[in-house]
Amino acid sequence: MKKNDHSNLSNFAEEAMRKTNHFKSFLGIQPERISERIKTYESFGNHRTGSVGDDLTTAWLEHQLSEFGINAKTESFEFPLFEYNQAQLILNENIIDGIPMFDGGFTTNKKVIGPIIEDETEDLSNKIFVAKTVLTGNQKWMAADAKEYFEYFSAKGALAIVIPSEDPLGEIVVRNAESILEPFQIPVLQIKASELKKIELKSNRVNQAEIIINGARRTSRAKNLFVDIPVDGSSRNSVLGIMTPKSGWFSCAAERGAGLAIWLAIAEAMVLWLERDSAIHLLSTSGHELGHQGLLHHLRNVPDHSDQAMFHHADRWLHLGASIGAGKKPNGISQKVESTKARCSENKYKPLIENAMNFAGITNQDYELLDPLLPIEGEARDIHSRSGKFVSILGRHDFFHSPSDTFKNCVDTHKISKWAVACIYISFGLSGESFY
Repeated sequence: MKKNDHSNLSNFAEEAMRKTNHFKSFLGIQPERISERIKTYESFGNHRTGSVGDDLTTAWLEHQLSEFGINAKTESFEFPLFEYNQAQLILNENIIDGIPMFDGGFTTNKKVIGPIIEDETEDLSNKIFVAKTVLTGNQKWMAADAKEYFEYFSAKGALAIVIPSEDPLGEIVVRNAESILEPFQIPVLQIKASELKKIELKSNRVNQAEIIINGARRTSRAKNLFVDIPVDGSSRNSVLGIMTPKSGWFSCAAERGAGLAIWLAIAEAMVLWLERDSAIHLLSTSGHELGHQGLLHHLRNVPDHSDQAMFHHADRWLHLGASIGAGKKPNGISQKVESTKARCSENKYKPLIENAMNFAGITNQDYELLDPLLPIEGEARDIHSRSGKFVSILGRHDFFHSPSDTFKNCVDTHKISKWAVACIYISFGLSGESFY
C-alpha cells in the first residue's frame, strides 16, 4: 500500500486477516473465552478507580498479556479519591441512603436543613431541591457538563440537590464525576427513584429535611497498564494506539468487560501478525469515571520543543468504549438496548468501519455509524483534543452505571465475539496507514 493511501485500508485489513494464522482460531474471539474473561473481571467486585477491584484488574490483565509473550508496564498517577461514611436524606425518622456525586459538595461540619421542593420555578432559597425531571428525560442532570447546571441552582439559593434515578430493575443509576478536579460546592445526593414515594408521602407533613454527606477528598494513586509492541527492523515506526478503560461504577460487566475482552483479543492478534507496518501501543486506563484521569495522565504534554501532541506518540487510535455489544432481557424485564455506535475523526475511516462490520456479520440494525461532526463521547474526546486521529466504538444499555450491570443481565458473548472480529479488522486496517 502506498504511503498515506487511505483507500486500501480495508484491503490491507483483509489481507492481514488471511495471513494471521486463520483469525477464526484466535482464542480471544471465541464466545467461551469472552465469557470466561468477563466473568473474571466481574468477580473482582467494585471497579472504582484505585479500588481493590481496580488493582486486581491490573494484575489480571498483566497476566493475560504475559500468556501472549507480552511484558506489560504500569504507570501510577495521582487522583482525587472521594471518601464518605454517610450519605443520607433524613425526613423525620425516615432515612434514605444514597450515593453522593463525587464532583459535588459535602455537608461535613455544617447542617444542611430545609424544606423539600420539586418545582424549580419556585423560590429555591434555603431549600432542598428534588430534580424529578431527570425521570422524564431531562439529561442535563446526568450530563458530563452538568457542573454548570448544578451551579445555576446553587446560585438560585438551593441548599442541596437530590437526583432520583432507576434502571429497569429499580436500582440506582449514577453519574460520572467529570468535574472531579474542579468540583462544584453544592451537595448532590443520588437516590433510587422508588424512594421518591417516601419523600412525596412525608414532605407535606415535614417542615424540615436534612441532607448529610460526610466525607472528604484526598490524594490517592491508581495505575494504568500499557505495552508497546514494536515493528522489527525499523528505528522509527508509525504507531497505532488501542485503548480501553478498566475502571467504573460497581461491577460494570457490560460497560467495561466487553471492551477489555476485545482489547485482549486484539493483543493476541497483533502478536500473531508478523507483517505489521505499525508499532502497537496497547493501553488500559483507570480514572474513567473521574473525568478520564488515567488517560489524561497518559496523554500528558511533552516538552515544548517537541512537535508531538501527546507523550505517547501514537498518531491514530482505536477507542474501545462502553458497553460494546451489550444486550439481554433479564428475567423478562424489558430494556432498551441501543445499537452500538461507531464514529471516526475523519470520513476517510468510514469505509474501513463499514467493511469491518460486513466482514464480522454485524448488520445495520446492530450498529450506527455516526457523523464525525457530532459531539465526541468517552476517551475519544481527549484523544481528539490532542490532535489524535481515531475510530471509536461504544454502546449504551439500560443498566449503564447501575449495580445491575452484571454478566447475567447484560452480556451477550456472541454479539461481543462479532465485535471482537470487527475491531481486529479495524486495528489491522489502521495499522496499515503510515505517517513517516
